[in-house]
Amino acid sequence: MGPLKWELDFVVTEAVPGRRIAWRTTGGGPFTGDLTLDLEPSGMHSTRATYHGQIKLHGLWRLLSPIIAMEARESEARELRRLQALLEEPAPAAGEGPGGFRGTRV
Repeated sequence: MGPLKWELDFVVTEAVPGRRIAWRTTGGGPFTGDLTLDLEPSGMHSTRATYHGQIKLHGLWRLLSPIIAMEARESEARELRRLQALLEEPAPAAGEGPGGFRGTRV
């Protein structure tokens, strides 16, 4: 988020493979939060991603709520565009990149 950066700790609170992941902050920043990413099929070759988060600022950070809320919305949109780009990349051929063949072909 902007020029401010925190190393946050999260715990996954729910995971449904291919459908949903939810997590909660457990420390590292001046806020607590619950976040979810839901995925649902949307046609033959597309998926609708819905991201939802609730963040509660603590202490004097509450005074910055409007600014941080605006930055969070922009950050969410940026992350979803990045996720979309990653998901729409062609799959690597065998032996190339993550998940590809690793070993000796005979």
